[in-house]
Amino acid sequence: MATDSALVVKELAGAVSAQAQVANRSWLALIIVAIVASLPRAKSADTALPFGLGVVEPGSFHLVMFGLLAVLIIGFAAAHAQQVRAQRLAQRALKALTENAVLGGSIHARDLFDMLRLPGVNRVAPLAQLLKGQDAFYNSVTEVPTWRRNVSRWYYLLLKAASWLVYFLYPGVALWASFALISAPWWAWWPSLAAGLVSTAALLHVFVVDFRYVMEVQEIIPGS
Repeated sequence: MATDSALVVKELAGAVSAQAQVANRSWLALIIVAIVASLPRAKSADTALPFGLGVVEPGSFHLVMFGLLAVLIIGFAAAHAQQVRAQRLAQRALKALTENAVLGGSIHARDLFDMLRLPGVNRVAPLAQLLKGQDAFYNSVTEVPTWRRNVSRWYYLLLKAASWLVYFLYPGVALWASFALISAPWWAWWPSLAAGLVSTAALLHVFVVDFRYVMEVQEIIPGS
């Protein structure tokens, strides 16, 4: 039974890691474009676009960057939503496991799952877990003092809040900063506004989903 449980945990960790990799790549592409869009540039010179997409004249730069950001935000939002869905499903499966340990009679299923997962761009839970000391594992949560559990929980929430600023807020700010600088006729301005509203709604949606997931997970972290 222990071997079967270990195999299930490995499969769950692999599935969650695959989704995390997709979300990581999507966010990295998004943040590169957001940074390029935010950098000051000369108004009289042609500007190179990221990813080797060529150069554009100054009047079209912000329109092109805005379009790229809108598309990348929606793609990232979809990837992150799938990552959260995979994590929730994995947590549900881990909760359903009846055994307390899956390897060597001492490693808890959740500890094995955390160990096998690939890191994500905004995954900060290991820092909060490490703050609880060397014995901060699921099989030894009772050995963690109450004050350290409380400090670790608030540390986790603080780290998540800081990550949200870069993970969600910065791309959104870059999107609307580009929109404010667009010089285009009305027939291009209105579709751009619609695209911006749709992509912003997607970004806000996954932020709310991520916030709710963090509130759930902070109760699961060892010793919380």
